[in-house]
Amino acid sequence: MMDPVSAPTPVPIELTIFGGTLRARVPVPAGPTTAGDLLTPLRAITDAVVALSVKSVEREGRSVSCRAGCGACCRQLVPISRVEARRLLGVIEAMPDPRGAAVRERFRRAAEAIRAAGLSDTLLHPRREKIESLRELGVDYFRLGVPCPFLEDESCGIYEERPLICREYLVTSPAERCATLDDVKGVPVPFKPSIALSRLGEEPGREVVAFVPLAQLFEWAAEQPETPPADDPPRPGPEILGEFMERLSQSGATPPVIGAEAAVGWAATRRRGHAPPG
Repeated sequence: MMDPVSAPTPVPIELTIFGGTLRARVPVPAGPTTAGDLLTPLRAITDAVVALSVKSVEREGRSVSCRAGCGACCRQLVPISRVEARRLLGVIEAMPDPRGAAVRERFRRAAEAIRAAGLSDTLLHPRREKIESLRELGVDYFRLGVPCPFLEDESCGIYEERPLICREYLVTSPAERCATLDDVKGVPVPFKPSIALSRLGEEPGREVVAFVPLAQLFEWAAEQPETPPADDPPRPGPEILGEFMERLSQSGATPPVIGAEAAVGWAATRRRGHAPPG
């Protein structure tokens, strides 16, 4: 018999996006669990939010132009949550060699390029800066042309494990435009699951959103204590999901301030007139 504490309990959720409504009953453990353990349902919610956003642009006669083999957007700065950062470290650790060794080497080269450009410390430990400064920093990163270390043959090598912010990023303009910083039309996603996940467990009223720069995953990990992460303590599953949905409903209200372990891709591509990856 399944332990009633770990047995899944369905939690109803509802969110209206561009006139469409997302309604579902999401099964989560009734007892103590972590956001890291709930990534699968949180990804499913993200995919549903994005699907409703895509339907909105399709009603306007536009269609998503993103395809496998087009990895230009995978050279942008990708801010991920600490929960996802720990998950991806586990994904890499589980990779057999030679693939695992190749991925780790790509991370090493990416970190080296970021250090050579003088951006490493700024990205890992940014101060709370003006949005315009953050935009310029994101543009500087894009111009480095550093490919995501998970990119393989211009396609995502961890597609099922890709971060929420990557799931949110789709465009309808010609794919070749993504290689520049001009005239890219994105799919507007009014609520940001990536921000909701990053804000889980934050104290009320905090303005700064904490992120981890994906390409600096190992540098970030080296700075973390070996004790269990304080930002993702075990809590009842319905409590975590409830907070996620509350944070999600708030995520479209005002632009977040990027800071503390943050990457700044969110702010960088505002100058391009579309929603960036997140």
